[in-house]
Amino acid sequence: MTISCLKKQPWHRSWTNPEMNQPWKVVLAFVGVFVAGAICGGPLAGWMWARQQAHRPAFAERTMHRFERELKLTETQKERVLPILLRAQQEWRQARQDNVKVLTAVIDRMHTDLSAELAPEQQARLEEMRKEFRARAERFRGRPTDPDRRPPANEPAKS
Repeated sequence: MTISCLKKQPWHRSWTNPEMNQPWKVVLAFVGVFVAGAICGGPLAGWMWARQQAHRPAFAERTMHRFERELKLTETQKERVLPILLRAQQEWRQARQDNVKVLTAVIDRMHTDLSAELAPEQQARLEEMRKEFRARAERFRGRPTDPDRRPPANEPAKS
């Protein structure tokens, strides 16, 4: 007497597809789908984020709407609060610009110090890398760039 549950049934064969019995093919197919999604989805997500940010109101306007809604500001309060928000918005922008200038100056000093330790061909490659980084940074900020422009030694870089 044979026990029927020990018999090999056709449905035991990896969903009846003998070609998929090799796990590396399954892994390769999964990785392929993931990579294709990243290639297609990455730029799409970036475009959607940029589009959303382009239509987003400025800080002062967003904050004023929130204060009106949650604090129930009177008209007199609105007139006094708006200039405060506009000033804070301007100070915030200035702080960000100053921060970028300081960080750019730090990176420029680093490159100058690094160049002193490198061979001429390494110095040339470092300069190419600096230009590529600046171009990427300017594209990210949505500004045209001149990667050959270098600020004078006593002036922090403008970004």
